[in-house]
Amino acid sequence: MVRKFFLLTLFVMPAALFAQEAIKVGYINTMEVMSQMPEVKLMNDSIQRQVALFQSTIKELEDEYTKKQSDFVQMQDSLPENIKILKYREIQSISERAEAFQQDSQQRLQELQQRLLTPIQEKFKKALEEVGIENHFSYVLDANAILYVSPQSTNVAPLVKAKLGLK
Repeated sequence: MVRKFFLLTLFVMPAALFAQEAIKVGYINTMEVMSQMPEVKLMNDSIQRQVALFQSTIKELEDEYTKKQSDFVQMQDSLPENIKILKYREIQSISERAEAFQQDSQQRLQELQQRLLTPIQEKFKKALEEVGIENHFSYVLDANAILYVSPQSTNVAPLVKAKLGLK
């Protein structure tokens, strides 16, 4: 009987001690911290420059379409049928090019954003992991996905900002 008690104590005690070990939980508003990184401003500036280029090209195509359309409307009564068809197809072609360019531009902007955002996310994640390891956090959760934050939880944003060199 004593032997059974000793064996039970031998197996239960470590589990009880493990269960009493404090779990340290932190939280952070990822978007708030990342938005303060200088790399994000550079990324946004680069994207805005691309948007401006794409918009100017789309504007040129729209202007060309509008001019050809108005010219066609003014002259259509005096044109032979085969020239009307040619002019109509030309106008339709401009419209299709503008639509294709707009779709391609959106795809290119998404690719550019992802290409520029990936190293920023990796840098943030590395800093967050270092803070978690240095401060013995079991978990660090994103504040935007948490419905309740316990007073025992720690806001790790100031630690991560310091690690990233942000104010």
